[in-house]
Amino acid sequence: MNNYLLLLGISSAPAVASMCATLPLWHSKHLRNRTIHTLGLIILFLALICCLLPVITSEDTGIGFAAIAVSCINFFLFRHYERLLYTLRCPGCRHATLRVRAVHHKTYRLHCKRCGLYTDWHE
Repeated sequence: MNNYLLLLGISSAPAVASMCATLPLWHSKHLRNRTIHTLGLIILFLALICCLLPVITSEDTGIGFAAIAVSCINFFLFRHYERLLYTLRCPGCRHATLRVRAVHHKTYRLHCKRCGLYTDWHE
């Protein structure tokens, strides 16, 4: 039972930790989006290593392989956070004021009401 709880924690805890650690940085006007993204990835990998190391070094190899497989969910969760960062926070004025509007299939228009930044974003 403890192994299943551990797998459940490994499946989302590192991604949630990196999101919670970097979300307050969105309000900092001195940090670029790329810097926040890089810090989030570093925290994600460090938390993932800290979670996976005890599981992999245990004697039960089945749980180790399952933990590695389940840990891939973290990257999908962080990818969603990354999309939010780049579609909500303006790279010009560095405020969370971007508005997204669909133009064509998989093409979006990003517009900041604060600084007037305008760009197209392709998915």
